[in-house]
Parts: sequence; C-alpha cells; structure tokens
Amino acid sequence: MARTPLTDRSGPTQGPFLRGAPPTGKRIRKPILWLGVVAAAVMLGTALTGENGLRTYLGLRNERLQCSEDVDRLRHHHDELQAGLAALDDETGDPEALERVARERYRMRKPGETIIEVVGEDELPTSEITTD
Repeated sequence: MARTPLTDRSGPTQGPFLRGAPPTGKRIRKPILWLGVVAAAVMLGTALTGENGLRTYLGLRNERLQCSEDVDRLRHHHDELQAGLAALDDETGDPEALERVARERYRMRKPGETIIEVVGEDELPTSEITTD
C-alpha cells in the first residue's frame, strides 16, 4: 500500500486531517489567550501576596533597616562604655572619675561622711507631692 503525499488532497480525507479542512485559528486562540491571562493573573497575585511575595519582601526590608539602626545605636553605646571603662582603668584612669562613679552608682562613702540624698518631685510617689 503506497502512501500519499500530504499535499495530495484527493480522496475522502482531504489531506492529513480526517474531518476535512484544518480548524480555523480563531476557535483555538481565544481559549488559549484566556488561559494565558488567567495564568498571568494567578502568578502576579502569588508574586504580590505569596509567602515570598512583595509584601513579605517589604516587611523584611523594613525589619533589616530597623536592625541596622539598632546595630549602629548599640555600637555607639559600646564605644561610650569602652571610653568610660578606659577612664576608670586603674593604670591610666582618673582617680576622681573612679571616685565619682563609686559615689554615684554604688552609693559608697568615705569613713565619717554622711550621705544626704535629695529627691526631686519626679522621683516622689504622687501621694507624697503636696500642692499648696
């Protein structure tokens, strides 16, 4: 049995298509177009609101900026503490600074001294503040 070339349109099949002429592109293009639009909409929605979406990215970016500010603030505080520690060091420190810290922070006193602590209105409980 000899095969007929695809360009031969003689006979009941009219070429390579069993049911006649090839389908027109209009009937196939619309559903594929809508399927593509729906798929693109789903991908866009997932990109914006998904687990790794835009909202998550923006939240993490803000958190990173906040952490960066915290690190800068803590580094500055660390540098201040290091400077204060160097000032209180026994070998190179100022004895007056050491005495000041001992008196203010640890409430130390010299023998024979009496400590009188002055409390301002901000530190008093509200029941002890009198307004005349």
